[in-house]
Amino acid sequence: MSEGSMDRKTQGSWDDLKEDSIGGEESIRVAVRVRPFNAREAARGCKCCVEMSGQKTTLLGLSDRNGDGRKEFTFDHCYWSHDRSSPDFASQEQVFSDLGRFALNNAFSGYNVCLFAYGQTGSGKSFSMVGNPDDKGIVPRVASELFEFIDSKRDDHIAFEVVTSMIEIYKEQIRDLLNDKKQGGRGGEELKVREHPKSGPYVAGLTALTATSYSEIERQLEMGNRNKSIASTHMNDVSSRAHTIFSIKFCQTQLQHLGGESGLARETKKVSHINLVDLAGSERQTSKQLSASEQQRFKEGIAINKSLSALANCIFALYKQSQSGNKEKVHVPYRDSQLTWLLKESLGGNAKTIMLAAISPADLNFE
Repeated sequence: MSEGSMDRKTQGSWDDLKEDSIGGEESIRVAVRVRPFNAREAARGCKCCVEMSGQKTTLLGLSDRNGDGRKEFTFDHCYWSHDRSSPDFASQEQVFSDLGRFALNNAFSGYNVCLFAYGQTGSGKSFSMVGNPDDKGIVPRVASELFEFIDSKRDDHIAFEVVTSMIEIYKEQIRDLLNDKKQGGRGGEELKVREHPKSGPYVAGLTALTATSYSEIERQLEMGNRNKSIASTHMNDVSSRAHTIFSIKFCQTQLQHLGGESGLARETKKVSHINLVDLAGSERQTSKQLSASEQQRFKEGIAINKSLSALANCIFALYKQSQSGNKEKVHVPYRDSQLTWLLKESLGGNAKTIMLAAISPADLNFE
C-alpha cells in the first residue's frame, strides 16, 4: 500500500502533542532501518544477516549460522523494511511519524533540530530522506506537515515565515543547489563558511528562498536534487558523492496584548532551524591500481570518510560532555570538517538531534 499521499489529515491536533517529545531532557534519538535486497544482492543469492525485534537489532556473521556469536544492538527505533509482506514492515509513514514529527514538534517549540541519515552507499539513506513520488520520505513530509501546522494556527494571530536553502558539501567544497551560478567548481565561486557572533556558522552568499506553501518547497527540492553530484560506484549505480543539507528557518511571531487601557502589546518571536541531512555514503577503499574515473571516486571516498569520521568524533565528544556534566571541559572538534562546523548550532547545546542509520541486509556487506 502506498504511503505517499501528502494530502491526508494530521492525526490528532497539534495542540495535543505529547509532552515527552518536546524539550525536556531527550536531546537525541537514534534509529536503524534495514532495506530490501537490491537487484545485485538478489542475483547473487545473498542471505539476510539482520534480525529485528522491538528496539533490538541483531547481526549474524558468517560463523553465526548455529546461533553463536550474535551481535545485538539497542536503538530507540528499529525499522524492519526488508520484507513488505511482513506484519512488522516499517513504512515511510511510520519512520516519519517517529522521527519527522519529533523534529517538527521541537521546532514548533523553538528548538534547533538536526535529522540526518547515515550509512554505506546504497543502504537506503536517500529513500528514507527523499523517497519517490509514490512513497515520499522524511524531507517532503516534514515540509508538508509544517504548512499543515501553519494553516491550523491562522486564527491565533501568529505571523509565520519559512525560509529555505539547500547545499551540498562535495570534497569539503560547498555548493548552492538552488542557484546554478554559484556552483563551486562548476564555473562559479566556491561558497565560504563564516561565523556570526550570535547565530553561529553560516554560508556567505547562500541562496535563501521564502516559501509560502508546500508546493513551493516541492519545486525547490526538485531543483536541488537535479543539481546533486552523483556517480556510479562499485556498490551503487547512482551514489550521491556529497552530503546534502536542506535547511528550513522557521519563524513564529506573536503579539501578546498586555491588557488594561493602554493598548500596549508585546511581540514574542521564536526562531528554529531545521537541518535535514542526507549524508554521502561511506564505501570501502581499495589499494589496487585504478582507472581515471576510479581515481576520482577514490578521492571522493576519502573526503566522504574523513568528514563522516569528523561527525562521529563530534558526537562522541558531545556524549562525553553530557556524561561529565560540568566536571570536565570536553573539546568538541566542530572545525574538523565543513559538515560539522555548519551543523554546530544544531548538534550542541539544547538542540535536538535525530540519527537514522540505514543498513544493508546482505551477508556480503557484513564485516
